Amino acid sequence: MLLIAKWLLCFGFLFSGFAQAASLKQAFSEGKFAGQIRIYNNTLNFQQAKDQFGTAFGGRLAFETKAEHLWGLSAGVGYYTANDLETNKESTARAPFTPTVDVDILGEAFFRYTGYGTVATAGRQLIDTPFANPSDAFTIPVTYDGYSLINKSIPGLSINAYHMTGIKNRQAQDFIDTGRFSIGRLGGTPRDTDGTSILGLIYEIGKLKTQAWHYTFDNLFQMQFAQADYDIDLGGDWTPYVSAQWGIEKETGDKLLGNLDSQLYGLKAGVKAYGANLSFAANKIENQRFLMPYTFFTDATYTNSMISGMGNIAPGTGYKAMLTYDFNPQLWGRLGYSWFDFDGNLDTGETGGDVRYKFSGDLENLQVWFRVGYRNGGTPPAALPDLLEYRTQVQYTF
Repeated sequence: MLLIAKWLLCFGFLFSGFAQAASLKQAFSEGKFAGQIRIYNNTLNFQQAKDQFGTAFGGRLAFETKAEHLWGLSAGVGYYTANDLETNKESTARAPFTPTVDVDILGEAFFRYTGYGTVATAGRQLIDTPFANPSDAFTIPVTYDGYSLINKSIPGLSINAYHMTGIKNRQAQDFIDTGRFSIGRLGGTPRDTDGTSILGLIYEIGKLKTQAWHYTFDNLFQMQFAQADYDIDLGGDWTPYVSAQWGIEKETGDKLLGNLDSQLYGLKAGVKAYGANLSFAANKIENQRFLMPYTFFTDATYTNSMISGMGNIAPGTGYKAMLTYDFNPQLWGRLGYSWFDFDGNLDTGETGGDVRYKFSGDLENLQVWFRVGYRNGGTPPAALPDLLEYRTQVQYTF
């Protein structure tokens, strides 16, 4: 079905071009290039294991034709690459995402329709939802293969629908079936499924933003997730805010990961003032671990940190305090502390910080980002060993 839809879009695109040859020429000549160049270094100092390190050079080069010249139809590609430039000599000690192998892939290759408040896409693409997103923390992001439709024709409302059949992980050289990827990551016997379907509604009115999402991981499980965020307008320089989230997971179909019954709760409160943002948050997971096959502590839960979180680990409770500060338009910083108490007398905590500087003038679009996370627990889970990790990213976008 996915292949048929891609070919239909392809023939439609070509037909439009033959019907209006001059428009086809303009669609390409006025198309948009975009890209980024990254140099990335990642070092992991494990307390009870061999250290890992890696340096990578890579990025993204993308092009999309201009839709308005072909009745709203466009085509796009995004080429991704990551190469260690022979700097990572000890293959057994390479950090996993910087990369362990050289990556050269068309991470994006799609046909798209834009019109009437709707963007419909078929093919390899970036998507951004609470529990399926680019997880763009290293040289190249996660991309997906499938369909997407986003409609914003009703003021304040965004309707989001996806069906994804393939996924390319951050360090992967190929797309693989979403079911095979999910089962393999979550501890089952990998096999293909009919993909992952996602439906989401986002509604914003004034200072209130609400969202509700449904995920069906074919023959694995279903997930429902909702979140509400509200900024309290005091009419001055201080803006308090509150947020709450809820989720539930239940097995479905052939139950290839077994029975599942898991609940997620979260609360967050904070205040923004004079460029600072101070927040306190808590998450609780009950019954069984809350499964998140496509994200890497880059999901929507409040207590995620750089190298720690609750997704896929175990039920329990997590807490986080975080302060961000905009020193000026170029310099931004963040400090955070999180603590996790998991069932089974397991615990760990993370202290972390970020500094990011964006250049201006002739060096505009160049930025340097330094991140560090120190994780230490009394009885840490096997998936969260004691670790000091730091990352340095130099990026130029164009």
